[in-house]
Amino acid sequence: MNKICSFIGHKDLFITDTLLENIRNTIIDLIENENIKDFYCGGYGNFDNTIASLLKELKSTYNIKSYLVTPYINPLVEKKLKYIERCNIYDEIIYPEL
Repeated sequence: MNKICSFIGHKDLFITDTLLENIRNTIIDLIENENIKDFYCGGYGNFDNTIASLLKELKSTYNIKSYLVTPYINPLVEKKLKYIERCNIYDEIIYPEL
């Protein structure tokens, strides 16, 4: 059975260096001790963007994948998706069926 980890946060959450280090250590623990390789992210706020950047950084050390999960597509989301694809932030974008 494959395990996944999901991150969905608040758009205005301020992340301190201490919190970021705790999140980094938790993700590393999940990878190394729980064999989690897939990470799903909301992608719409400061917290989500910070997590996506952290996962991108960790990909240089670990064989993990990150996925953007978005519930809908509109012009604003389309613009953001083009940026995300250009920056290679996520490995895949998931649009769940509604």
